[in-house]
Amino acid sequence: NLPKCNNVRYYSDNYIVVGETYPNSSSNRFWIIDRHGTTISKAIYNEINVLDNGNAIVKVSHYPHPKYGVISSNGIEIISPEYYSLQYIQEQNAFLADSEQVYNVETKPHYIDNSGNTVIFNDDATVILPSKYISGRSFSNGLAAVAEEYKTIEEKNKKDKDPFSFDIDWDDILFGDQSKEREVTKTRYGFIDVNGIEQIPCQYDAVTDFKNFLSVVTFNELKGVINTKGDVIVSLEYDDILFLSDTLFKVKKNNLWGVLSITDGIIIPLTYLSIGGISE
Repeated sequence: NLPKCNNVRYYSDNYIVVGETYPNSSSNRFWIIDRHGTTISKAIYNEINVLDNGNAIVKVSHYPHPKYGVISSNGIEIISPEYYSLQYIQEQNAFLADSEQVYNVETKPHYIDNSGNTVIFNDDATVILPSKYISGRSFSNGLAAVAEEYKTIEEKNKKDKDPFSFDIDWDDILFGDQSKEREVTKTRYGFIDVNGIEQIPCQYDAVTDFKNFLSVVTFNELKGVINTKGDVIVSLEYDDILFLSDTLFKVKKNNLWGVLSITDGIIIPLTYLSIGGISE
């Protein structure tokens, strides 16, 4: 049940992109045929953009915005069309993909190779990200931050509400949902090495890339510092922590700032409204 073809594009010596186009581009449908006219791909794509590496980025209409994926010249889907954006990076010979944010899961762009594997780059090496992780960052000090999804139960209206407000819970009204809790999907972070082995478990709400073998981590809105072995160097008790140097941090608690040394502890008490940087 293919639509009637009114558009033909060159793909390669063996394959051709054909399609049916309309004034409303969201109704367009493109597919691939071989040199004998045999259809070899699905006729579901609103656009097929051929790349120099022999693959093609495809677009599929999807409310509220289109989704993007990648197919090979013989019509096989390498990357399922499920990404909010997809860009081919020639220097890496990989695709930079960005997922739509779902619930309160923080998603960030990540690389996918031409075989559909999520990858992280480490100097000249490429590390395939194990499938349990939803994203990963570049390597620093031999480790790369990775993200893992998990489900948890939380109260529906977690924030304190004005007792005189007229906020309405439409789920209760429309669906008769009287429950006080809901299941939500969240993200937690850890680190893997260049072999894809998890060295620091995914247990933090946020992490920074390692700098001088130290990372600022967050758990339950409190920050601390760990080393590349996962040891807690600065306890998770601060509202904010910022690098000042390789061994010094600005730390904040109860809206007051001080300075902490990795070797000597607090060297400037937390009594200041602000603290600047270090001058030479």
